[in-house]
Amino acid sequence: MLENDIRSDTWDQLDVDRYIEWHKAQLGGSWFRIEKNGNGEWYIDPEADARRYDSTSNTPATIIGYDISRPSWDDAGNPLSTNVVPGIAGD
Repeated sequence: MLENDIRSDTWDQLDVDRYIEWHKAQLGGSWFRIEKNGNGEWYIDPEADARRYDSTSNTPATIIGYDISRPSWDDAGNPLSTNVVPGIAGD
């Protein structure tokens, strides 16, 4: 959570990093399993695993059919595998 004055003209690096981290975690969404019952009504299957995705490196995505020219890094600065990128903003 941000503890600095967000209207300030200057931010220290820790506050900038924290802002970016929180911002990236807010972009994304969830996948749910939707089914149609015998009456033709749609419902969310409460037994199926829901998936949360966001723009952080907690949601890695493998790029297929295109070679990325530079390696990607996770949010902690560690290199990711070839053709893996950190996070997706939407789907």
